Order: sequence, then C-alpha cells, then structure tokens
Amino acid sequence: MNSFSIAYRNFKSNLRTYGLHLAAMIFAVVVYYNFMSLKYNPEVLQVQKASSKVTTAANSTAVVLLIFLVFFIWYSSSFFLNQRKKEIGIYTFMGIEKYKIALIFAIETLFLGLTSIIVGLGLGMLLGKLFMMALAKVALLSMTISFFVSIKGLAETAVTFLILFIITAIKGYFDITRSNLIDLFNALRKEEGMPKANYLKGILSLVLIGVGYYVSVISVKVDFMLAALTTIGLVVWGTYWLFGSFFTIASKHLTERKSILYKGINIISISNLVFKIRKNYRTLATIAVLTATTITAFGTVSSLRYYINQNYDIEVPYTFSFISSDAGLKQQVAETINKSKHDLLLWENVNYLKIDQVKTNYRTGDTSLVALKLSDFKKLTKDLQPKHYQRILEETALNRGEAFYVEKPGVIMSVGQNRGSRIITIDKLNLAIRNYLRTPLFGNGVPKAAIVIRDKDYETLRERFNEQMFNGIIVKNEEETKELAGSLFKVIPEEASYFSYYQVHRSSYDYYGILYFLGAFMALVFIIATGSIIYFKLLSDASEDKDKYQMLRKIGMTQEEIVKSISRQIGVSFSLPLVVGSIHSLLAIRVLSKLLNYNLIVPTVISIISFTVIYGIFYYCTTRKFLDIVFEGEMSFL
Repeated sequence: MNSFSIAYRNFKSNLRTYGLHLAAMIFAVVVYYNFMSLKYNPEVLQVQKASSKVTTAANSTAVVLLIFLVFFIWYSSSFFLNQRKKEIGIYTFMGIEKYKIALIFAIETLFLGLTSIIVGLGLGMLLGKLFMMALAKVALLSMTISFFVSIKGLAETAVTFLILFIITAIKGYFDITRSNLIDLFNALRKEEGMPKANYLKGILSLVLIGVGYYVSVISVKVDFMLAALTTIGLVVWGTYWLFGSFFTIASKHLTERKSILYKGINIISISNLVFKIRKNYRTLATIAVLTATTITAFGTVSSLRYYINQNYDIEVPYTFSFISSDAGLKQQVAETINKSKHDLLLWENVNYLKIDQVKTNYRTGDTSLVALKLSDFKKLTKDLQPKHYQRILEETALNRGEAFYVEKPGVIMSVGQNRGSRIITIDKLNLAIRNYLRTPLFGNGVPKAAIVIRDKDYETLRERFNEQMFNGIIVKNEEETKELAGSLFKVIPEEASYFSYYQVHRSSYDYYGILYFLGAFMALVFIIATGSIIYFKLLSDASEDKDKYQMLRKIGMTQEEIVKSISRQIGVSFSLPLVVGSIHSLLAIRVLSKLLNYNLIVPTVISIISFTVIYGIFYYCTTRKFLDIVFEGEMSFL
C-alpha cells in the first residue's frame, strides 16, 4: 500500500475527529468566496455608487479574515498533529522511515484542505444568491439579484486556501521528520508551564484591568488614540495575569474550603477544574481577549446599523429644502407643489448667520458654522418633534454668553473634540458651550455645525455676518416624490442649494450597511474559530484524562457522576473566557456609546446573546465528543 492510499484511509477513519474543524473550514471558505465574488458581480458593478464601497469593504474584510484564518488553521493543525504523535511514534518504532510517515500525514492534511475547498466552494456557489440578497437588503442597495458564479472568485479562493494548506502540510512534514522517538511517545504528556499562586500578580491583574477601564472611561476627554492603545495594553496584560494568577489563587482557596470540596462529587470536579484552569490559563486568556475583540467588533458594526436607523431623521428631516429669501421663488415652489398630488405638511422659514470667522480654545475641524436664534431653534424642534424633543425644549434655557452646539449632519462620532469647557469666539463675542446636541435642524440642506444663541446675541452678530433664509418643506407620501423632485429641480436655481429626500434616499448610508453586513459575517467566523480552539484544547485534555476517568469508574464512581463532573469542567472552560470577554466588551461599547451619543444596549445585548448561543452549541458538541473519548463510545445517554 503506497503513501497516498494510507493517507486516504487515515483521513476517512479520522473524519469524525475532524468533523467540527472541517465544518469551520468549510464555513470559512464559503464566506471568503462570497467576499471575493462581490468584486466581480455584474449587478454590483452596475450600482456605481455602491460598487467601489462594496469592493473596498469586501477586500478589507477578506484580508482581516485571511490573517485570522492563518492563525486558526496553524493552531488547529498543530493540535491534530500533537494528538497523533503517539501514533507516529508507533510507526517509527515499527521501522517505517520518518520521511515516509511525514509524507503520509502531509497528504492527509492536503485531503482535509481539498475537502474544505471543494465543499466550501460548492456551498458558496449555492448560497451566493442568498448572500447577495441579504447584502442588498441590509445595505439598502437598489439592485436586482440573480444567480451568479464568479470564476475569478472561485480561482482566488481556491488558490488562497490551497497555498495555506500546502504551507501547513509542509510545516507538519518538517515537524515529524525532526522529532525523536521519545518526544513522539510523550507528546500528550507535555504540559504548559503551570503558574504558581502569585499573590502580587493576582492583585495587580485586577489593578491593571481597573486602570484600563478607567482610561477607557476618560478617553473621550483626552487623546483618544493614545487612551485606546493604553486601555488595550493594560486590559490584555491584566487578563493574562487574571487567568494565570488571580483565578489560580481563587481556585486554591476554593479547594481549601472543606465544606464545599467534600460535598457530592466536588472533590473530583473542583480539583480537576482547578488543575485545568492552571494548566490552560494561556489558552483561556487568549480566548477571553479574542472574545472581547469579536463581541466589540460585532457590537460596533451593529451599532453602525443602529446609527443608520436612529440618525436618518437628523440627516434628512425634510422632503425638500433650499436657501433663499426670494418671495417670487417661494411662490413658484408653492405652485409646483400644489399642482402635484402631494399635500404640504410643513414649510419652515428660518434665518441663520453664516459664520466664517471662528476661533476656539480647543482643536476642532470646524472651519465655519451657522448661528441661529434660540427662539427659532425651539420652533424647529417643536415642529419636527425628534425623539425626546420635550426634554430638549425643557433644557434649552441660555444665560448671557452661553450657546448650544448642534453637531453637523454626517458626523458619526466625536472623539473628545466637543467635550468639557469649550469656548467659541465669534468676532468679539465669547460663547461658552453649555451643551452638545444631535437633533434635526437643517439636515444636509445646510451641512454645517450650528450654534444656538440668545436672540439678543444673534441681533448683535447680524450686523457683521451674512444672513440667509433656510426653507424646509415636508410633503405627504415623500417616498413617491420622484416626479415632484424633478419639477422643483427645474424651478429652483443652483445657487439656492436645492436638496431633496428623493435625491439622497439613504444612499449616503450604503457604506455603513455594507460594513455591518460584512462585519457581522466576519464576526461569525471569529466566533466559530474561537469556539473551535477551546474544542481542540478540551479534546486534548480528554485524551490525557481517559485513563484517569476509567480508574475512577473502577473504584466506584458512577457514569452519571463522571458525566456531571466533565460537564462542569467543560462548562467553566467555555463560560469563564466568555464572561471575562463580555465584561471587557461592555466597557468598549460604553465608550462607543458616548462617542455616538446613543444608547447601544440593544446591539450590545444582541452581540453577547449571539456569542453565547454559538458557544452553547460548541459546549454541547465538545461535551459529547469528550465523553465519547473517555467512555470509548459506550455512552448510553446524553
């Protein structure tokens, strides 16, 4: 029997062991192919506005995904090789040359890769239309969807993953040829360096994480990027010490509590659990960090989607708008609307000052802004009735020398520039910013930040700055205003800055919708991959613990008690990094919530629940496989 035949037989016999890993790889290929096919889809290319956005986002996501997959495939391949080193040692002991054994296992790795590629590409082609339909709906792209197979996308995906698996196979080949017989037989008995109960590191882990949290809270008031990097460094460092020292100390004290230790099967469950936490602390800490990163990333892209829905009324509060005080033009606009089938619901006429000479006591991107009277601001707010408008009206009292700052349309987040004690100087008038608001005002018809000032201050500034009149119009059935928008376009001159609901119709939000969709898919791959890493690690423990559990059965421990003990151990291994990672992510999302000035509880909770559900599936699969290894397929329940 040649090497190819042996490799193929081994691959078939180990297919159940490869099962979850193979499923994760197939899913990765499916997602990667669909990202690649977006660049060549003719329907996407026809939507000129969305084409470049989709291509850019898909390429960026594919690169990040590929980097993570390199790490994941490298880790999982090392796991399977380590699991089978004893088998390799037996082949070596039987006199088979190591280069032949290495060749067999390299071919087996390629079989795994080719299976992932072939099945993944097949499913990718079948699910391609569904993928595009979901993208079009989420990203609000107006396009027809038909079945499409991208030959270039297939080729790029196949070549990328084939190269990745070839490199992995070569690595495994050299690992085997360079191993000696003793190392091969003792591979499963090698353990990670187990930390001792270091009280100093245990206490410092909480201090580091606490300081990192504090820095994240004040990040909106200081240099945001420096604060973000500091927070990440402190929290990651603290997390490794948390698992390596603090949990070791906590678990040590738990084993000393005899009232707990000697209750039921706790003496087995807790002792084994403590040992596994101490042994696998690096893996658990890494999973906690990856979990925090994934939940935060998914929460971020979810919040962008949430931002689109919440912020649209701020960006486009009117059906039509233009800037003019010409009575004749207004009459023409009114007549054009009357001739249409749309009823006029609101026509706002508000004067504002165009301020080009702005000085501040802080760094800002504002080169110019507009100013309007407090009385006009109250009128606009009352007429438009944004969310919480009653509270806004109640809090809009201004003292002498004070002003409100209203964010300009299109601003997603404010990284510290509009917080704290800020002074804006216009001509010789110094205005202290009392509050910062995100509320409908002029929309994209006047795409500038605005300051709301007392009526007396407005009259003072009007002598020195150009005053303009904003006209905001809302009509009934604005979704059907294509014809009316075209008629008004012919009436309103270019210098009047005409802007219409139909003209934009959320097209400026395409990019955020695309980011949300692609980011959600990438987060799903990350979740599956991190769950797989815990799965591999725990199955490695199952192979090591098999003899121990069989001994416990011989001395009287029942099958049910062993199942309960194993279930607890696996449950903690999954839940501990999930809880720590979720807490980290909550702090990160809290900062994002402040920057966006929105309550992001809903997308955050959805992110954590999604992660928990998928981890629950991995917990069940891991428990089943762990028990199957321990009981050698003799399980009669679960």
